[in-house]
Amino acid sequence: MELEVFVEKILRVQPNVKRFSLLVRASNNQAATQRFREEVIKKDIFRILRNNLGANLESFIFERVTPISGDISYENFGIKDSILIEEMWKDIDIVLNSAATTNFDERAKLYGWPNTYVYTKALGEMLLEQFHQNLPLAIVRPTMVTSTYKEPFSGWIEGARTIDGVITAFGKGRLKSFLGHPNSILDVIPADMVVNSIIMAMVTHANKSSQIIFHVGSSLRNPMKLPSLSDLISLYFTQNPWIDRNGKSIKVSKLIVFSNIATFQAYMAIRYKLPLKVLWLANLMLCQYYREIRINLNRKVRVVMRMVDLYKPYAFFTGSFDDSNTENLRVAIRESDVDVNLFYFDPRCIDWEDYIMNTHIPGLTKYSMKP
Repeated sequence: MELEVFVEKILRVQPNVKRFSLLVRASNNQAATQRFREEVIKKDIFRILRNNLGANLESFIFERVTPISGDISYENFGIKDSILIEEMWKDIDIVLNSAATTNFDERAKLYGWPNTYVYTKALGEMLLEQFHQNLPLAIVRPTMVTSTYKEPFSGWIEGARTIDGVITAFGKGRLKSFLGHPNSILDVIPADMVVNSIIMAMVTHANKSSQIIFHVGSSLRNPMKLPSLSDLISLYFTQNPWIDRNGKSIKVSKLIVFSNIATFQAYMAIRYKLPLKVLWLANLMLCQYYREIRINLNRKVRVVMRMVDLYKPYAFFTGSFDDSNTENLRVAIRESDVDVNLFYFDPRCIDWEDYIMNTHIPGLTKYSMKP
């Protein structure tokens, strides 16, 4: 998601940019171009540029952006054209990597990591730190990235990410309870603030042969706790119920958040597992009369347990991330001639209730929640 926001931001505020070489997974450069056209340019994130440029949008973009077939997991990014590689070596000033694997499986747990995503991120950082030599290296670590705060417009998001899985499941009536410490901080940051921090990190660190890490989040400057989100999503979907495929409103009750695993397991046993056993016996005796009811109840159990399994490593985390380097960057930007209104990334300006209720969830329901 951040990639689209980044490309759109640069093209909108710096239209004289010389060239983007954009790595795209595809069989060849022609397929890469087609994928970029279909999966990126047509997205609503380019609405402002599309309104301004009309039929000239594609020509404007392709004069500046060159999609290249490749894969970051291969040597030379999987690019086989030696002439192209040589041209890239000569022309490219800045390399931005936002690639990652987002498969939440068991492999990483063997080494003590909660999931593959954070494990591979850590491995990537270690390799960069070891081999960057005298090249400037800036590592930007955003926390949970959410919908855009205001640019190019508020509420744009792609897919259900991090906390959005919980919000989506609750709004659709599939999640009635969750697990988490009452003091757990939901360290979220809008996508446009992440992109602005990336751009400013590039500008300030481009000529320094050293490395620096920027934590970009909200937990230290403007924390939002788990109970606050629970209350807000309950309120939102009570006032704005999700409409199912049959055109019916889905009624929700307040999300129950358990502060310890024992209480949660007891609730699940009484609320779901015992009724499932009863329905199983009833179906045996009544020729599967309650089959659909049991299937739906079993689906809800799987959703809850899947969510708990995914988020359990974070649900009881009550700490904050040290963003001193990012704060120093904000101070430096304010003292420079950079337009801070154009490259904002200070989370202290966010009113979480207003953002969640009027920006994030409406954006999530528009762009990511399917009937």
